[in-house]
Amino acid sequence: MTTHRTDQQNLLDAAVDAFEASLASGRLSPIRNFLPERNAPAYEAILLELIRVDLERSWNCGECRNTEDYCLDFPDVLTDADYRSLVAYEEFRVRKHAGMPIEPAVLEARLAISPKLAARTERQRIRHRQQFLANAGETASCRGDAEPGGRRFRNFA
Repeated sequence: MTTHRTDQQNLLDAAVDAFEASLASGRLSPIRNFLPERNAPAYEAILLELIRVDLERSWNCGECRNTEDYCLDFPDVLTDADYRSLVAYEEFRVRKHAGMPIEPAVLEARLAISPKLAARTERQRIRHRQQFLANAGETASCRGDAEPGGRRFRNFA
C-alpha cells in the first residue's frame, strides 16, 4: 500500500521533529521558532501539534503549563474556541497522565468553550482502547508518546 504524503504533512513532521530534537538536546526553544509563516496553510495544525508536544514536556518536567499560557502566547489562533478546545483536551490528557486530573466541565467553564470536551474525551478513550487492542499482538515496547522513540499520536482530536 502506497501512502501519499502532502506538503502540509511533511511541514508538520519537519516542525515537530525539529522541536523534539531541540528539546532532546536540552535547549528549550520557543514554539514560535518552529512555526512556518503565519499565512502558511499548515500554520494552525503545526502550532497545535507543537503545543501538544510542549504541554507533555512541561508536565513531564514539572513546569505544568496550561491552556491559558498558550492563549497568551498565541492569541491570533487561540481566540478561536474550537482551537482552544483542542488545546484544552490536551491539557486534560496530560493532567490525567500526571495524576492531576481535572473535570472537563471545569476546563470548559475556565476557557469559555462549548461542552464538547467531555464527549471528545470519551471518544478518545474509546479510540485509544481500540488502538491498544488492535496493536496487542505487537512486540515493540510502548514507552509512551512523550518519550524519544515512543509512539506519536498526532492529530487525534
